[in-house]
Amino acid sequence: MTQKRVTRYTFACESLISFQTNVRLLGTLTQHNVRVIFLSGPLGAGKTTFAREWLRTIGVTGAIKSPSYSMIETYQDTDIGVVHHLDLYRINSNDEIRCLGLEEYIEDHLVIEWPEKGIDQIVKYDLSVDIQLDGDSRLITLKTQCNTLAERLTLFAEKVENQRC
Repeated sequence: MTQKRVTRYTFACESLISFQTNVRLLGTLTQHNVRVIFLSGPLGAGKTTFAREWLRTIGVTGAIKSPSYSMIETYQDTDIGVVHHLDLYRINSNDEIRCLGLEEYIEDHLVIEWPEKGIDQIVKYDLSVDIQLDGDSRLITLKTQCNTLAERLTLFAEKVENQRC
């Protein structure tokens, strides 16, 4: 059995504007190559902001609500099909995840906050995003095991590096 190569890219955003701009760029470059996004990081790091910007990039025009209380928000009219945004912060067990009825959503696109709550045992990511706070900055690590997406991340990294010049 061949091992999948993990591609990883870490970059810093010094401001909210920089963060939003880079998420939109990432969305533009990867939207047709990603079905499942995992968003990790501490409270207030920017997971929901990431999801909002990515959803805007794929054509969501109306209100984008945080799924913190509803746990799932669904967007039908996007450029890539149906997208479900899940926030699993309040989940305490795999049984609770199963009660969400994920089997109904598994074939659609998923943006999942707090995947470490157990959903990572049920569905695998195409793109994993870890957001850490570093003073006033955010440190973002992107990770994929998908070769096509790895190529898109390489292109993204080149564009981010060129922005700094």
